[in-house]
Amino acid sequence: MRLLRTEWTRLFARRFTRITLVLILLVLALIGVAVGYSSHQHTAATLAAARVEAQHIREESEAARQRCLDAHKNPSANNREFPPGMNCDDLTTGQPDANDLQPYQFSFRMQASDLVVLLGALLALFGFAVGASFIGAEWSSGGLTNLLLWRPRRLPLLLGKLGTLLLGVLSVGVVLSAAWIAAVWGIAKVRGDAGGVTPGLLRSLALTDTRALALGLFAAAVGFGVASLGRHTATALGVAVGYVVVLEIGARIVLSLIQITRPERFLLSNYVAAWLVKAVPFYDDSACRQPTFGAVSCEPVRWYVHMNQGAVAGGTLLLVVLGAALFAFRRRDVT
Repeated sequence: MRLLRTEWTRLFARRFTRITLVLILLVLALIGVAVGYSSHQHTAATLAAARVEAQHIREESEAARQRCLDAHKNPSANNREFPPGMNCDDLTTGQPDANDLQPYQFSFRMQASDLVVLLGALLALFGFAVGASFIGAEWSSGGLTNLLLWRPRRLPLLLGKLGTLLLGVLSVGVVLSAAWIAAVWGIAKVRGDAGGVTPGLLRSLALTDTRALALGLFAAAVGFGVASLGRHTATALGVAVGYVVVLEIGARIVLSLIQITRPERFLLSNYVAAWLVKAVPFYDDSACRQPTFGAVSCEPVRWYVHMNQGAVAGGTLLLVVLGAALFAFRRRDVT
C-alpha cells in the first residue's frame, strides 16, 4: 500500500504529467471559447431578420424564373443565362426556410456528445504520453533498478506501477469529464440552446463518457507497455509516430492503390472511432470497379465498423503489449 502511495505522489509530481495536463486544459479552454464565440442564441429578432432574408431570396428566385420564362418565349442565340431546355421551375425549388438562415446556435442536446468524444481523444493522448513517460523515465534514470533492490518481486512491482498509472488517469478523466460536460452545458445555456435535456440524453452522454474514459485507460496501458519493452519514453513515442506515418498514412495509400476491398478494416484508428461513436459507416465500391455492359447503375455497399469490433481489436492489442511487457520484465536483465 505504501508503494502505491509513493507511486501516486511520483506520478503527479512529475513535471511532464503537469505540463501535459495543463496543455489538455488549454486545448479544452480554447475549444470552449471557440464554440461559445461562434454560437448565437436564436431570438425573435434573429428570426425576424431570417424571415426578411428568406423573403428576399424567394423574390429574387421568382424574378429569375420569370426572366427564364421570358427568355424561352423569345429565344436568342446569345442567351447563355437560360439556355434552351432549362427547366425554369427549378429556380424556385429548394428555397431555404427562415430557421435555416438564422446564425449558428450551439445545441447541447445535439452536439454535446461530439464534444465528449473529442474529450475522449484528448484523454487518449494524455494517457499514452503520461503512461509512456511514467515508466520510461524510471528505466532511463535507473530508478527501476534501484527500486528492485529493496522490492525484488518484479511482476507485482510493475503491476503496481501500472495500477497507479491507470488510477491516476481515471481520476483525471473523471474530473475533466465532469468539468467539461458542465462547461459545455454552461456554454449552451448562455450562448446557445440548453433545452431538450432528458434522462435518455444524460444516459447516452454517460455511456459516451464511459467509453472515452476507457479509451484513455487503454492508451495509458499501451503507452506504458511499449515504453517498458523499449525501456525508454522515446520508444513509445517513436512507435506511435511510426504507426501513424507507416500504417495510418502509408498503408492507407498503398491499400487504395492496389484496390484492396474494404481497406478501412485494417486501420486501428477506425476501430477507435467506432468505439467512441458506436459505429462508423464506410462504403465499398469494389463491385462498381468491374466493367459492366449497358447502362446499369452501381451503388456502393455501405458497411460498418461497430464498437464491439473496436473492443475486440483494442483488447487484443492490449493483451499482446502488456503480456510482452510483463514477460520481458520478468525474464530480461534490468541492470
